[in-house]
Amino acid sequence: MRKQTRTQEQQNSSKEPTLAERIKRKRAREGLSQSQAAKEWNISLGTLQFWEQGRSIPRGFALTLLEKFLKE
Repeated sequence: MRKQTRTQEQQNSSKEPTLAERIKRKRAREGLSQSQAAKEWNISLGTLQFWEQGRSIPRGFALTLLEKFLKE
């Protein structure tokens, strides 16, 4: 079993969607496949897959841009 980070545990306990869930939902609302979203968002497919699986989280400038995009 994979160890969760403190942030993931806090998100899970508050019952708000995780960042991974928010990314998946936004992509689904846009009607994009993972491949299409990665191209449109100018990131690698692997990066998007890791984000959606919660295996990694965006940091720095990528996180700033993603948060802005998710609010749209």
